[in-house]
Amino acid sequence: MRCKNCGQENSDESLFCMKCGHDLREDDDFSKTKKIHNDHDYYREDDENIVKNNSFKDDSMGLKQKGLVFGLVIVGLIAFSLIFNFGFSKYKYSKLENSAKANLEAKNYKEAREKYSQLYEKSSDKKYLDEINKIDSAIQNKELLNKANQNYEAKDFESSLAKLKEIKIDEDDDELSEKVNSLIQKNYAGIKSEISQLKSSKNYEGAINRLNSYISVDPDNSEFKKMIEDINLEKTNSDKKAAEESEATKQKARADELEAQIARLRNSEASNLIGTYQYVTSSKANVRSGPGFAYGVSFVLYKGDAVYVYDTRRANGRTWCNVGNGWISYRTLNGEAN
Repeated sequence: MRCKNCGQENSDESLFCMKCGHDLREDDDFSKTKKIHNDHDYYREDDENIVKNNSFKDDSMGLKQKGLVFGLVIVGLIAFSLIFNFGFSKYKYSKLENSAKANLEAKNYKEAREKYSQLYEKSSDKKYLDEINKIDSAIQNKELLNKANQNYEAKDFESSLAKLKEIKIDEDDDELSEKVNSLIQKNYAGIKSEISQLKSSKNYEGAINRLNSYISVDPDNSEFKKMIEDINLEKTNSDKKAAEESEATKQKARADELEAQIARLRNSEASNLIGTYQYVTSSKANVRSGPGFAYGVSFVLYKGDAVYVYDTRRANGRTWCNVGNGWISYRTLNGEAN
């Protein structure tokens, strides 16, 4: 008899399949008559064959065994699924993390932040949040540096320095540190040029006010403080010199005024000489061809000689009198010359 379950060929007397243990009685065709032997030996032999062929080496499993196997299979599938999902998740994390690091190294901060945000949302791992904070700081530093550059180009050194002081530099960020220090030095050079121009125009107060405003954003700058000290000293010396010059100017003005008064008196005196007779008071007096020492001597008069004054002129710091045929110094007529 062929087993309908596995196809194994069995003897016609077999009750169970020798291969799979299937109950062959379920496959009997009761529409046909089956010959039954009454011989006792036959039955004994048949029983032995049955025991031999179906010695209850039944490979089939009971419900309890099947349930156990089914449970083990389910547990195995679950374990496999967990292991697979864990491994695949680790792979995705690793790939996303490598992409975030690559973008960060390339300073593609926007893309790097997006990747780390995804990592943090999936894992809630604080290390990703720390990276996000670092990126936010880097983005802010970049914006501050750009604004500081714009302020420097516009010669707004105070605002430029203020922006640079807001930048927080990591110890290992040598590139940013170099850029910030370079721009600070450029601002210092611009400030020195501005202060120098104010000093050259004697605007000391303006220079001091500008330096004080720079110190307000850079309070530890000893160079600015030294510049204020130097300007105050220069201002003091300049004020002193200005006061001295002012006093000298006043004295000169007074001297000029006094000399002008004397000149007016002499002119008045000289004009009073016109039309009068004067007498030579010196031992001798040179009569020149013109009013001044540049003219030659025409003749000489002596003490007591009388002259008539037709006109007067001022030259060489003295009054000259026209006596008709020449010019004689009034000093020889008023007793000033011997």
